Amino acid sequence: MDLSRGVINKRVNRIKRFFRWSVAGELVLPSIIHGLNAVQGLRRGRTRAHETGPVARVDDDQVTLVPPFVAPKIATMIRRQRMTGMWPDEVVSDHQAFGR
Repeated sequence: MDLSRGVINKRVNRIKRFFRWSVAGELVLPSIIHGLNAVQGLRRGRTRAHETGPVARVDDDQVTLVPPFVAPKIATMIRRQRMTGMWPDEVVSDHQAFGR
């Protein structure tokens, strides 16, 4: 598997959060966290893991082509995001909260 440095770091941080949660729930010893805190993320230019480029903006003309090909709820979410400027996770949580 050819993972980028950013993906590897995100996965390591997820594991560290899981263990912090486990310590808070008294499921593992606190000394585990001390050891995990010593684990640092991969640094740019100091690993063989590849770097990803910046995420490019999607042209609005392309976005308007999508709704006919997705489920109605997804199409509504796409339109709502375009109208409000919400982040994707905001649209999803708002959609779930109000059952739209």
